[in-house]
Amino acid sequence: MTDKALAIFEKMNEMKYTNDLEFSNLMGLFMKVGEPEKVPLLVEEMKRRNIPLSLISYQTWMHSYSCLNDLEGVERVMDKAQRQENIKDEWKLYCNFASAYVKAGQHQKAVPSLKKVEEILGDSNYPDRIGYHHLISLYAGVGDLESVIRAWDKMKSKFPACNNLSYLTMLHILSKLDNVELLKKYFQDWNTKYKSFDLRLPTIVIVAYLRHDMLEQAELLLKDVTDRSGNKVWKVHALFMDYFLGKRQIDSALRHLEKAMTNQWKPLAGSFDPFIEYLIEQKDVNNAEQFFHLIKKDQSLLSTAYLGLLQIYAAAGKIAPEMRERMEQDGANIGTEHEELLEKNSNLMEASKRGASSRVAKKRRYQIVKSGFSIEVPARNCFRPVLCNRCLESIYQWMEEDGATIGRNTRRCFERRSITASAL
Repeated sequence: MTDKALAIFEKMNEMKYTNDLEFSNLMGLFMKVGEPEKVPLLVEEMKRRNIPLSLISYQTWMHSYSCLNDLEGVERVMDKAQRQENIKDEWKLYCNFASAYVKAGQHQKAVPSLKKVEEILGDSNYPDRIGYHHLISLYAGVGDLESVIRAWDKMKSKFPACNNLSYLTMLHILSKLDNVELLKKYFQDWNTKYKSFDLRLPTIVIVAYLRHDMLEQAELLLKDVTDRSGNKVWKVHALFMDYFLGKRQIDSALRHLEKAMTNQWKPLAGSFDPFIEYLIEQKDVNNAEQFFHLIKKDQSLLSTAYLGLLQIYAAAGKIAPEMRERMEQDGANIGTEHEELLEKNSNLMEASKRGASSRVAKKRRYQIVKSGFSIEVPARNCFRPVLCNRCLESIYQWMEEDGATIGRNTRRCFERRSITASAL
């Protein structure tokens, strides 16, 4: 993308179409692809061509130095910008300047610029709601709750009917500052005045409630938003799922997972990693199967679901019955990781079959020996030489389990075959 943009820029340059807009767009592109060091070079080229810088150019130039952790560079740009005349939306320049200090952790240096923004917005005949949103966010960035509330009140004086976006900004900030009481207050203020319901606002409050283990309040709010939004609350159920999973309450987590999937939740990659990690840690095959059946309903998750299920069976050391057949029947993509785990599962099945056959054989021998001990001594003695010590140890354990009487002659038989007294 960068190469194509540069090619277009050069073509426009050849045709002498380049102006501040083209340079500003190219600066923005370099910032987007993580190459802020190229922005000052473009500014120098603009100066060489006598192309005046716009507000956007100054903002991007300043931001590039901020990304490079060069506060002196930021200050130089601000000094140059302040000398320019007729810059519109001057508050944006000061917000950028303050943001650089906030990013660097130098909060005290940011405050004068924030006061300047507050002054500009307050004196303007054309108040800017978005300007106040930025101001409130930056005051929160320096941890100044008093100024956050003051800026909010000033905005409300200019915009009595605050819209959803304004309340969304305020609630997000109060949640970030972890002030639950004020969060509840401003949420209730919105809840009594809104013109259109916006699920994002109660979601912020629910997140804060769950963070503080205020489960009852969170569940009441969930019920309320469900009544208002119907099946659109899958994201909220996902939040509850994560909460209960963190509390190791797997049944509740699965219940909310089921509701989220029923409400058409389209989870992002990695959304179920904590779930799978928990089930692996607990070696919980039963709940793993329930988890699998919930998420396999989404065909795009089928391969991931089977991989998680195989990992859980492997961690538990248990056989996953007919797993390859299940995957093929469902049309799941079988990748390299699946194949490795299926191979381990197959080996475990073979080992289990061999073990079962061995146990059956030993049991049959025991039945023979058990019968042999009930017949005459000469015939009984014929059975003893063919038994290995390990078999005799197993036979002795089985005889105990059956409550068989181990008489003196039988005990001598075991002793002659080197079965130790401790084993007996």
